Amino acid sequence: LLDGVAFFADATDAMQRSFLACALRATTFRPREAVAKEGDECAGTWMVMEGEAHAMATLVGGDERWVAGYWPGDGFGFNSLVWGHGKESGDETEGGVERCLAFEATMRCGEDVDGTELAYVGRVTFARMFEKSTCSWRRMRATARESAARIAETRESKRPAPLRPGDP
Repeated sequence: LLDGVAFFADATDAMQRSFLACALRATTFRPREAVAKEGDECAGTWMVMEGEAHAMATLVGGDERWVAGYWPGDGFGFNSLVWGHGKESGDETEGGVERCLAFEATMRCGEDVDGTELAYVGRVTFARMFEKSTCSWRRMRATARESAARIAETRESKRPAPLRPGDP
């Protein structure tokens, strides 16, 4: 599973991925069960082992709109692994509490009657495993920064141009 996840395959070696695999916690969720809700703290990474998961944005009135899908080998929450780990990481703390990322959509399992099996690793466990491995840590932080920049760039490209005086 981890060999096929670009975030780990690009920044870690086979032995590191083996140790990480030992730290993963597998959980099976019921069909359409929420893994995390919009606004929840993203305290780690989830990877789809079997089934599927979907990012669902909440609309006014409570309905949901499909935003993205995740299938076996895909995952979500990777940036949370290297975000907000104190001054050494370049992230500032506020009042002694590390800033954390939050889910921007509700992460919900698919419709499969057998449910969805996800593997999870928390950011604190992950930091303990990799913070001394400066090369891997640096590559993962660079990957997270690039990912965040792509997301911001995509959002900016979808933002309508400001109206000028005289525009209808």
